[in-house]
Formats: sequence, C-alpha cells, structure tokens
Amino acid sequence: MQIMTESSLNKILPKQHYLQLRLLDRVLENPGDRFPLGEEAARTYGVNINTARKAFALLAAEGIIERRRKAGSRVLRQPGEEQAATYRRAKDQMFSLLRDLELSGFSALEMIAMAVSALEEIGHRIPRVVYTELDFYELLLGRRELELALGLPVQPRHLDEVERLLQCGALQADLVITTFFCENRLRESCEQQGVPLVPLRITPPLEQLLNFPLLPRDTQITMVVISPQIRHRVDEFYPHIGRDFPGFSVLTLEEARQQPRRLQQSRILLTQKLILEENRDLFRTIPRIISYNRFQDDEGLDYIREILNRTNISEED
Repeated sequence: MQIMTESSLNKILPKQHYLQLRLLDRVLENPGDRFPLGEEAARTYGVNINTARKAFALLAAEGIIERRRKAGSRVLRQPGEEQAATYRRAKDQMFSLLRDLELSGFSALEMIAMAVSALEEIGHRIPRVVYTELDFYELLLGRRELELALGLPVQPRHLDEVERLLQCGALQADLVITTFFCENRLRESCEQQGVPLVPLRITPPLEQLLNFPLLPRDTQITMVVISPQIRHRVDEFYPHIGRDFPGFSVLTLEEARQQPRRLQQSRILLTQKLILEENRDLFRTIPRIISYNRFQDDEGLDYIREILNRTNISEED
C-alpha cells in the first residue's frame, strides 16, 4: 500500500494536487498500464474518495485522462516507450541529485524551492517551437539544423505524439515545423487549435549539387539518405539521373552501414552535412564528398523567422 507520507510537498499542496502528481508520475513511468479507478486510487494512496475524484478532475482538465462513467478513466496523453525510458532515466538522475543535496544538509522544502525555481527558468528560456516528423533519427538531425538556422532551441516531438496532443487541445506550442511528407496529418488540427504550421522542403537539389552533364556516364555515384521515404522522393523527382548514370544509387544510412563494399566502389558521395559529420569513418574511402543541408527551403525558413518575430520568440528573449 502506497500511503502518502507527510512530506514537505504534501504539507504545501492540497491533497488532490499531490495525488494528481503521483498519478501523473505513474502514467509517465509506465505507459500502457491500466489507470486506476477512483476507489482503487483512494485505497492505494490513503486518501478519501472525494480527494481522488478531485485529482481525477484535475488530470482530465489538463487533457491527460478522459473520465468515463462506469468504464473508468482512459489515458489520453502518455509517452511512447522511448520517452518513458527517458523519463525513468531522468527520474533516477533526479533521485541521485536530491540524495546528494540531502546529504549536504538541504531540507526537503529547500529542494522543492530549487526545483520550482529551475522550472520557472526553463519556462522563460525554452520557446515553444516544435519540430515533428516520423523518424526518430530524422527528428534529431532536423532539430539540430533548425537550431543552427534559427538561433534558438527547438523541441523535437514524434509526429504521433503531436497529432494526439493537437486533437485533444493539449499541445503547448507557438509554432509547429514539419516536412511536406507529414503536413497533411497536422494541417487540420493546427488550424483548429490556431497553431501556425510550416512545412519545409527536404528533397535535395541534386542538379544544383553536381554538374551531371560533365561526368562520365559510368561514374559511380552514391547518395546516402536517412530514410526510405527520402529515397523514394529522390527516385520520384530524379528518375532521369538513374537512367543516364547506371552507377547512381541511393542508399539509406542503415543500408550504407550494412553494405560498406558499395561505398568503397563509389567515386562521389552525396549526403547531408550532419550525416557526414557523424559518419566520417564510414565514408573515408570515397574521393569526392558533397554535403548539403537537410532543409532545402530558404523561403520557408525566412517565413519561420517572420512568425517568431511576430510572436516575440527570439534568442534575446
């Protein structure tokens, strides 16, 4: 039985708010677990049923659960497995940090004051700009490139999560950035919630990167992209290059790692700058390497800067 102890936090917060946090922690740490019934939560955490109902109402107001008569509450917002694992690791790190502070003589109340202050600082420092798409690795690369281009932090979130948060009106964002691959899944929900959505082009401009007419037709050219979706887009936009150059091939990064011999035969490599930075050893045998930015959309990036200026989201803020 997990009776709530008389911690400093429990003394400061009304019991329903404290129980709200405990239940939220349960959702974040163990996604997919059944959410308890009101009577069960009251029994587990040692509170009365009215307190449990108030905590459930707070969670429902935040869009975290949906309360259903007789059928019990359903969790609307829960993390994916990767996000839950990140939460658990961060919680372990937080535990170690708090234990060190306790051993240094800080009281529980003083540690709560530090946590509240840190959260306030995060709220001021992090602008609510979200970058979203389907592939986790593409998310990380896209986020890094956007932060370099825009000069401010960007929050990477998986497309499924953003779509779910938009549908229940719980996405905290002033701007959502995505690609044209993902735009259709978000456009209607963004319009309904009044959140600006900007899709960016990511199809690389091959004929601007390489002067194909000057190359021998038997030149071995390899292009390494992040995902099969981008490879499909390259094949769709540039079918004539494959016809004119039999040695032209497009590999995903995973395929390139699994087939190093194909890279060794290449004379020219085309790939993203961030892929090149992280995989230089993989490409070391290729004589000529041409790298490019992930986002091929200067006009779109300028439009994003205009939106950020209008909403007063800037590096100086």
